[in-house]
Amino acid sequence: MNIGLRQLVPAVFLMTLFASSVMAGPGDQEAAIRAANEWLLLVDAGQFSESWKHSSSVFRETVPAGMWQESLVVVREPLGKLISRKVVFSRYTDSFPGAPDRRYVIIQYEAQYEGNKSAIETVTPLYDDGEWRVSGYFVRQRPAVPTPQVPMVGSGQAAD
Repeated sequence: MNIGLRQLVPAVFLMTLFASSVMAGPGDQEAAIRAANEWLLLVDAGQFSESWKHSSSVFRETVPAGMWQESLVVVREPLGKLISRKVVFSRYTDSFPGAPDRRYVIIQYEAQYEGNKSAIETVTPLYDDGEWRVSGYFVRQRPAVPTPQVPMVGSGQAAD
């Protein structure tokens, strides 16, 4: 079978277009971060049931809604109100330990909560039914850093 250049160029173009739609790029990470940020707004507002509904199908099949709500009450409520949050790390991967091979983005946030509480939040969206949805959430509270006690100069105490 003899394939002419006119037939080959469109075929190569379509294969390239298909491959680029499957491969992950910076746009995937940005879209996953946007989805994670929107999902975190639900969690921050205490809308734990809604956050479960907006999670990935894999998450909903693995974690019952009641268990999810109870877990968030235990983990999030002691932290108090969110003051600030910023992305400190994100990485795309096609595999995740203990999970099916799919398209994931692992995102770590540094978060500050009221009362000078600080935490690292790890949110893992996966590409699920044509959109990015959160498939995992983990919070690790950082130990409080004690304020150093500095002696005041000229406090009237005699030096030894």
